[in-house]
Amino acid sequence: MEKLVLLHESFISPLFLDTIKKNNWPVFAEGKMKQELEKKEISVLTENELKEKFSLNPIIYFNAEDCLAFIKKFSKDEKLKENIAFFKDKYALKKEIKKEYPEFFIAELRKKDFDSFVVPKGRELIIKPLVGFHSVGIKRFSSQEEWNKIKKEILLECEKYSKVFDENVLSDKVFLVEDYIKGDELVCDAFFNSEGKPVILGLYYHPFSDENDFRDLVYYCSSDFVKENYSKIKGFLDLIASKRFFKNFPIHMEVRIKNGKVYPIEVNPLRFGGFGLADLPFHAFGINS
Repeated sequence: MEKLVLLHESFISPLFLDTIKKNNWPVFAEGKMKQELEKKEISVLTENELKEKFSLNPIIYFNAEDCLAFIKKFSKDEKLKENIAFFKDKYALKKEIKKEYPEFFIAELRKKDFDSFVVPKGRELIIKPLVGFHSVGIKRFSSQEEWNKIKKEILLECEKYSKVFDENVLSDKVFLVEDYIKGDELVCDAFFNSEGKPVILGLYYHPFSDENDFRDLVYYCSSDFVKENYSKIKGFLDLIASKRFFKNFPIHMEVRIKNGKVYPIEVNPLRFGGFGLADLPFHAFGINS
């Protein structure tokens, strides 16, 4: 099976670079990342070679969501783009599985409707960009008064980071409002194989300092943690697989567990945990596969 790695100049771990070089995987990058790869004697595909590689329907993996721009520009695989859009749109997945979560409140909210939004009474809510990244624009609230205080902060924060990230990564046009789930947050790196079946590669616990903290700072795992949570996470991935067919498709997933039930936070396409998180199974268990 053909493989293709897309790299952006954001953080990339030495372990990943060594693995690319060892396996001689075809790589495409631009700018500083391309120069860095060439220094390490890792050859980089030209744009024409990239287009040819895309035509072979390869297994794709990238280190940062900025690489979505490469797929948009060079790939003609509309099914791939459809699957990417399904996961990048945080509402699409939750709408697809709403039947299994009848008690869960979820709604789309456009930027132009911020001022007229009426907060449902008696619910703790969280808002996030429909297309978002790295906890930008995520706020928690439970009353009209709180909403009126944070709505401008959200737009200013998104405006600030939209200068850094492509609109395929972060957009302030539409937001997702949903119930805030109190519970442990778990993170999973996995992929759907050639038969569309999910395979878990890593499970991590993601603690926060308090209920208003959404930062990506601390993650850890252990064999007991994996044994305790594997079946629950695998069951949820099976639910996703029962809704749509994803072939040779990596994902990075964040969920919360409440009363033993898995509630999805978000699922990110074609990558695993960034900033070295995907290296954790290697350092914990010696696994790099």
